Amino acid sequence: MLIPKIENEPIVDSIPVLPARRRLKLCTFKVTYIGYKLGELFIKLSVEYCIKNNIDEMYLTHYTKEEDYLVDLITEYGFVKVATKKNFEDVYVKRLIPGPEDFNDPLVKDPSSNPVRFAKKYYPSFYDGPAVRKFIVPIRPEYHDRLFVDYRGRQTTILEHAGRFIVEGNTITKAYLCHSNIGRIPKGGLLFFYRSEDKELTSIGVVENAQISKNRDLVLKLVGKRTVYSIDEIEEMVKKPTWVILFQFHFHFKKPLGLTELKEMEIVKRAPQSIVRITHQKYLKIKREGELDERYTFDKARLL
Repeated sequence: MLIPKIENEPIVDSIPVLPARRRLKLCTFKVTYIGYKLGELFIKLSVEYCIKNNIDEMYLTHYTKEEDYLVDLITEYGFVKVATKKNFEDVYVKRLIPGPEDFNDPLVKDPSSNPVRFAKKYYPSFYDGPAVRKFIVPIRPEYHDRLFVDYRGRQTTILEHAGRFIVEGNTITKAYLCHSNIGRIPKGGLLFFYRSEDKELTSIGVVENAQISKNRDLVLKLVGKRTVYSIDEIEEMVKKPTWVILFQFHFHFKKPLGLTELKEMEIVKRAPQSIVRITHQKYLKIKREGELDERYTFDKARLL
């Protein structure tokens, strides 16, 4: 159960008192079905609610316990304990965009020092400066539909209407497997997903980790429930060296870019058949023409 509420008042019954600010309060954040990544889904839905309502901060209160799953989850995606209420509930705040009070944060001073951590702490904001490598990643539409269940125009399945979850679609952190010959995919790199049959650039993610392996057990451990592939499919894939790319999903482009546009913009010469690295200047064209919300994109020059 997730119950949000927009507030614009101080939090006075806490130590310290938190000044008035327009915030989203997550009044109820409760997950009873374990293993379906509903906690990540709730964070993603809360972030989307904030974006639609132009809110830069959210918070929740929680009686913290030892080995607390909820605290582990929310701190992974940027919630920070900032106060304790008089009834001993802890107050956890998350900012979607760094504010003036964050400018002493080393991540804000230099997000290029750890772009993965910056993207998690201030999710959905991310660092997109020239130092970050950028890649176009082709993906088949049927796999795109399962990884990105909120993509516009996607048709829900009969099983979904019956109440079954597509677990990998609930996640913020997802897994992509392939046999690309690309040389290196560093942490913090930006991925732009290209629906191969529909011939359009749709979505953006930040690389958390990427490595090549033929070890079945290692690959299964890395991807967990974050991939569209079954165990049998993974066993077949790892007969050859396989890229295992864990990435954090951030946005769909407001305006998906078709292959014709990408060619006219000189981003690609032909439809991508494998992962392709692009220059920062080409990315800036994609960012502009795809109408990516620049409130959530940061480079070092902007933060100084």
